[in-house]
Amino acid sequence: MVKLTDPVLVHLTDQLQKFADEKGFLLSLDPIQYGVKLCLSDPNLPDDKGKPGTARGVLYHSVKKKRVSWVPEGKSDSVLGPMLNEHVQALVGAREEKSSSTKDRSIGATERNLKCWVGTDETGKGDLFGPLIIGGFVADRQIAKALKEMGVRDSKELKRGQIERLATQIYTKWEDRCHIVMISVKRYNEMYPGFERKGGINGLLGWGHGTAIKDAVSGSHPIEGAVVDKFGGEHRLKPYMKGVDVPLILRSRAESNMAVAAGAILARAKYEWAMDAMEKPLGFRPHAGAGSPAMVDLKRLAKEKPDDMALYVKMHFKPVQAVKLLS
Repeated sequence: MVKLTDPVLVHLTDQLQKFADEKGFLLSLDPIQYGVKLCLSDPNLPDDKGKPGTARGVLYHSVKKKRVSWVPEGKSDSVLGPMLNEHVQALVGAREEKSSSTKDRSIGATERNLKCWVGTDETGKGDLFGPLIIGGFVADRQIAKALKEMGVRDSKELKRGQIERLATQIYTKWEDRCHIVMISVKRYNEMYPGFERKGGINGLLGWGHGTAIKDAVSGSHPIEGAVVDKFGGEHRLKPYMKGVDVPLILRSRAESNMAVAAGAILARAKYEWAMDAMEKPLGFRPHAGAGSPAMVDLKRLAKEKPDDMALYVKMHFKPVQAVKLLS
């Protein structure tokens, strides 16, 4: 039996275990040569056969190349799949950012040399309920400094009240620099089938980010580049950015960039307000995410408004399909 002794993989799996514990998920590890197999599961997120939802993948570490790679296994359109992929990629990306490779230094230098740029991030990607929103913001060095002084930072570190206050301040002060693409749940469910062979959710994100960037570049500000919180390669965005000739910088944990952080805050505030708007027609405000509270809301929706599910939840998620079949 292979034991997990690689200090890099031990550290990463410890971080993943904390993530699983916080979400109430189960994480199992199966060490193999040069890596470890991961399986994330949750009995409250059943698959289309009624079994506990799972997401699998393998983390590899090449000591010689000093590189960690993540290889997802199975379909990526379940709820747990994107959640696990996003969290692992964020952890791997954070580790890569700390390295001193020439490539990382080059990307960092390019980003620092920009005088005017647009940053984009999204919210709603892994949530059963609510829209998918891409927030974009155009900054220059002076505005980036002002954003930081306002308290803008990674939206995951902020409470809802702080996010809404900052979003209102940002939009009021710099409305012409805000570029938001909001895909309502109804529109999302109409669009998704067309992206199933184009990367699924990442293909749809490519359209959203590309649209926000193109909209920003067509404005009056002299944009020199776009910084995107990484969700996939450039090939996901390029088809939707025809006529846009600015360099793309895609990286994990990009909310350290003030323009990306502002875009994320704008998107998150819009998402919260959209969820608030669901309370009146539903009779309850659905929970964000895809954990147990959201599953309770999903089952209630299927029971009380089975014909209206496509107006409130992302229909391609496996838990939604499973609950729909049972309702």
